[in-house]
Amino acid sequence: CPCRSPDFPGSRQCRPLGRRPPARGSQGAMAADLAVQCGKLPEWLLARRVIPEDYARLLPAVEAKVQQALAETVKDQATLKLIEEHKEAVTYFAARDIYEAICKSPEGSKTLLGGHSNPAAAKWKAVLDAYRRRHLGWASEARLLLQNTSYEIPALKKQAASCEQQVSECTQRQAELVRREANAKSRYEAMLRELGIDGFDPRRELASFAAAELPKVHAELAELLQRSGLAIAEHFDAFARHAASGGASATAETA
Repeated sequence: CPCRSPDFPGSRQCRPLGRRPPARGSQGAMAADLAVQCGKLPEWLLARRVIPEDYARLLPAVEAKVQQALAETVKDQATLKLIEEHKEAVTYFAARDIYEAICKSPEGSKTLLGGHSNPAAAKWKAVLDAYRRRHLGWASEARLLLQNTSYEIPALKKQAASCEQQVSECTQRQAELVRREANAKSRYEAMLRELGIDGFDPRRELASFAAAELPKVHAELAELLQRSGLAIAEHFDAFARHAASGGASATAETA
């Protein structure tokens, strides 16, 4: 809340809602911290005449000065970093930080009359003075606070919830993939054991396994055929005679 800033003289600190100040008598109650709802902060400032009633008309002039200051060339890296960070929305505190950074750099040197010879420093000083004049900085920060609480923070909460859901889904997907990986490794190891290879270089190991095992299988097959050759020949001869006799009978019946 801008009420907490020491940059605005005569300000009171706002206490969070839901906290009651301790009883300190009538005078203590009058000096107690005030509770201000964020949504009603501009109205609260207007009711106490802290900011002008036409602040909405005056702020565009300050924003025009901000655009003029942004158009100036700055060489200091710290200042450039702040400008890059806040160029989308240069509020009072952003302008103050940028001006203080310029003042700490060689570009912020002042003349004998207290002004700045550097155009960028002079224009950022003009922006800061415009915000301080008639407490327009209060109005700017109140509007930014209202925008953040009404739109930015709810949007960030929604985005955070979406990210948490994505993290949960990715965690479940990761667990499923880990389970599939373990099953695949188990099947792979079982296949390696079945093939009798180590699996460091499967292609070369399979080629070596085939080169060592195929001659054995060929020799076993040849030996089996040699042992069974006579029985196979007898069966084939019987089949041939049966087929020949069956063919002759069929020819005689036809005739």
